[in-house]
Amino acid sequence: MNSQNGNNSKTISINMILIIIVIILILILIFVSVSNIGKKEPTNANNTNNEITNGILNEVEEPHNSTNETNTIANITTDPNANNPEVAKIGEETYNSLQEAINAVEDIKPTPTATVSPTPTPTPVEPTKITLLKNISGTFIIGVNKHIIIDMGEYSISGVGDKEVFTVNGNLELQNGKIIGKYNKQNLCAVKVNKSGTLICDKMNLDLTAGEFGWIISNDGALSIKSSRLDYPKGTAISNNGVIEEIGGESYISSNDNYIALYNLGTINKMSGGEIASNSYAVFNSGKIEEISGNIKINSLNSYGIYNSGTIGSIIDSVEVNSSSVDTATIYNNSGKIDKISGNVKINAEHNRAIYNLGTITEISGNVIINTNGEYAVSTIYNSNPGELTILGGTISHKNGGISVFREGGEVNITGGNISSKYNC
Repeated sequence: MNSQNGNNSKTISINMILIIIVIILILILIFVSVSNIGKKEPTNANNTNNEITNGILNEVEEPHNSTNETNTIANITTDPNANNPEVAKIGEETYNSLQEAINAVEDIKPTPTATVSPTPTPTPVEPTKITLLKNISGTFIIGVNKHIIIDMGEYSISGVGDKEVFTVNGNLELQNGKIIGKYNKQNLCAVKVNKSGTLICDKMNLDLTAGEFGWIISNDGALSIKSSRLDYPKGTAISNNGVIEEIGGESYISSNDNYIALYNLGTINKMSGGEIASNSYAVFNSGKIEEISGNIKINSLNSYGIYNSGTIGSIIDSVEVNSSSVDTATIYNNSGKIDKISGNVKINAEHNRAIYNLGTITEISGNVIINTNGEYAVSTIYNSNPGELTILGGTISHKNGGISVFREGGEVNITGGNISSKYNC
């Protein structure tokens, strides 16, 4: 009996050990299963490449949806702004295109019709400033009811194809930047100001050195140029059919070849500083120029400094007009009218006549110096029918001893001035 009980005890002990081992294995399996819950399957290499490619495409097409991963990938590009979709800002609000920022500017509300007389002066509307954040290209439209300043912050805007960079129907001021045009089609402009538009260029550089024939600025509205450079070797820098309020400061306006730097068919209120230069016509006026004054140089290499068939009110106070042409005059008054040339004005002809008058010059006076270095047979001032000329003062000379004032026809009245020689016939 005792022997059988001993065998049973051994059997029970072995069974207990097996049960314990099975329980431990079950617990291990449960722990491993719980640890793997929520884990994804490994991503293969092809899936990873597809995700990166899609991320880069999204960065180009929809920058606002880009992720940190795509931004990291985009950093390998050579474009320093590729990772920055923000183009412009108004205050602290940023925009992904300049036109988007322009459109966001609130329209000026029309002034209500007055019920009293006289009509009250409307309160001036403060412009909204848009700040450019990087170099861009495109074509942009300023709506008729917009009043905007674009501070370009030394950045540039390049033209696209044969489109104007700006079409101005409202009020626009461009500051501190550069506009680049590369037009191949004729008769286009970098900036078009329509009749309802107003444009101010302040410390701007408008460069169309790679462009074909056209205009940098074509103005049918109102225009002001302040300390800006407009350079167009193969076309006209400014074509004005509207009103130019002022060209001043340290402005430089130029064209080369056979083109005109400043072509005026409208009205220019004041030209008061800088330089206007051309291989051909520097200033061509068939409209009205109220005043040319104040530290301005007008230079032509091969043609007229000023060609006038319109009206010029006064050329006064620190004005210098030069021409190196052998065939034309420095100032050619062709059936036009010049009311006054007076006060520290220098008119110099390197090879030909300083003034050729077929119109009316009402007064030459003050400290005017008019000179030619041309041949003996070339006169300094040449007056022909139906020209009318009155000289009250100034110094008129011929460096090579020729005739200072020659009247072939018309009327010449001389009552003063220092004239080295004079001849009337």
